[in-house]
Amino acid sequence: MTSSILLRVAAVLAVVQGLAHGSIILFGGANRSADESGVIAVMKSHLFGAGAGRSYWDYYIGYALFAALTCILEGVLFWAVSGTGRQMRPVALVFLAGNLGYAALVGRYFPLRLPIVFDLAIAVCLGLAVLWG
Repeated sequence: MTSSILLRVAAVLAVVQGLAHGSIILFGGANRSADESGVIAVMKSHLFGAGAGRSYWDYYIGYALFAALTCILEGVLFWAVSGTGRQMRPVALVFLAGNLGYAALVGRYFPLRLPIVFDLAIAVCLGLAVLWG
């Protein structure tokens, strides 16, 4: 496999991850338990933020959508640099470290394993692209 193909595989994985994350945030609320719904109600009821009147829920949703958009932009960037040969190495190395960091944070703070699989798969693609680029 060439570095260009590996970067495009990483791009597709990142976009899929971003779309999945965004869709879960936007459409995943149908099967909430009573406990979860209670926590969300409390999050929505507590406003703060220097007169902005935002709730904890606003910050939660906003950050989750920010994370989804970041994954999609990451994928677009990988696709854009996939044809640049060795010039892509610094970008790939930064995002390799970032995806390893994301995987570590998800492992530490969330009971989710699928995002870790995506982050590690992206990191492997980026690492191989750097080695073979």
